Amino acid sequence: MENYQIKKTDDGSNTIYSSLFDSTYHSIHGALAESEYVFIKNGLSIANENGFNKLEIFEMGFGTGLNALLSCEFATLNQIEIIYTAIDTYPLPQSIIDNISKNNLHMSILNTPWGTVYQLTKHFSLHKINIDLFSFLHQNSKTFDVIYYDAFGPKSQPELWEDSVFEQLASILKPKGVFTTYGSKGSVKRALLSSGLEVKRLEGPPGKRHMLMALKPNLL
Repeated sequence: MENYQIKKTDDGSNTIYSSLFDSTYHSIHGALAESEYVFIKNGLSIANENGFNKLEIFEMGFGTGLNALLSCEFATLNQIEIIYTAIDTYPLPQSIIDNISKNNLHMSILNTPWGTVYQLTKHFSLHKINIDLFSFLHQNSKTFDVIYYDAFGPKSQPELWEDSVFEQLASILKPKGVFTTYGSKGSVKRALLSSGLEVKRLEGPPGKRHMLMALKPNLL
């Protein structure tokens, strides 16, 4: 556990500090609040308003599984089918998993086998892949209704915030799809705009001034 420390955030929920990236997995101002606001309210909920009864989500940075947990709960609450694909280069060790889970569902999400599509509930299937983003984008042939971009920040992983990354992500977003991230860099906004997406800089979650959300027009 020497590379990881569990930290209590301002809203009472936990996050993890990674010494490898010198960063926390979620905001210290509120891990749960950040996930609910950035990824559910300004991502999944917007996609759901399109009226589809089945949504495919791609998450960059599975991390603590919090975004997957909230998405699974959303699927049950709204009676929609969610097919959830998440990638991570450094899955958490079991010693951390055993101490970070919020409930039995969260524990199940964290303990589903990597590399296997797993039907977790009637409405939610999960595919966790231990792979880096560049390899995934090279190998992937699927498109998605929602993209959660939850990588570590530009100071920790600058290569994941280059223009070319967001151009490729825009290409795997379905028409009427939603891209959302806690990040608000001007270069990211410009890259998404140049890829044909409609980009909005929104008020950020607790502790952040802004975040980005983008929509793919139906005609692209």
